[in-house]
Amino acid sequence: MPLSARVGFFASTGFTPKSIAGLGMWWDASVASSVTLNGSTVSQWRDLSGNGRHLNQSSAASQPTYTTSARNGLNALTMGTNGTDMFTGSGTSGDATMFTVTSQSIFWAIVSPTAQNIQARVYTQFVTGQTNDFSGTNYMIPPYFPAANQCAVYAAGSVRNAINFTAGTALVMSFVHNGTTASSRLNRGTATTSNFTLNTAINIARIGNGPNTTRGTLCEVIVYNNVALSETDRTTVERYLANKWAIAVA
Repeated sequence: MPLSARVGFFASTGFTPKSIAGLGMWWDASVASSVTLNGSTVSQWRDLSGNGRHLNQSSAASQPTYTTSARNGLNALTMGTNGTDMFTGSGTSGDATMFTVTSQSIFWAIVSPTAQNIQARVYTQFVTGQTNDFSGTNYMIPPYFPAANQCAVYAAGSVRNAINFTAGTALVMSFVHNGTTASSRLNRGTATTSNFTLNTAINIARIGNGPNTTRGTLCEVIVYNNVALSETDRTTVERYLANKWAIAVA
């Protein structure tokens, strides 16, 4: 299926992540106009959802590298070379608008290197003044790496929904939480599920860090707030990412 990398949609269907209601944040590295460069590194990655939740990093030492034709001829962010980390708002002060999620659907595409850092977060979320993104029983860390070749979710004090993958694999991860049950799926394989409550106030979204730095080629991150996508919509987003970034899925 042909793609338009410039605007990030299936050319034959007109699909974009905005086609599904509830889009909260959408960062797409293939859209060059959404990236502010500081030489070859990225100081701002703008949110394409229309909600203005842009990712920023003022410290050059912590900015990801912008790599042209990184994946399937599309530009992407190279993470991990500079201790890369980006936040909504300015620095760690957070986004000006607090929002609470009681359900959520999160998708990302990344090419993981041969040795992924343990405890690295691709995407996480928390509140200004909160010292940890895992503090509180209702908080969660969406897809992250608890082990070098494993994706999982951390919630309510434990690792959940762990899925193993082969080092060097290109990944499309989907995570859907309906308020009580969380479902994780990697490259459209068998979903893993667990039960925990989600009722989380958020005003900081964070890409690429944690105790350690996420490594690899980060392509795109899509977050739907207060909506648990149907299987049909979930599949649509997974296949959108897989086709766009040339990632093999089931």
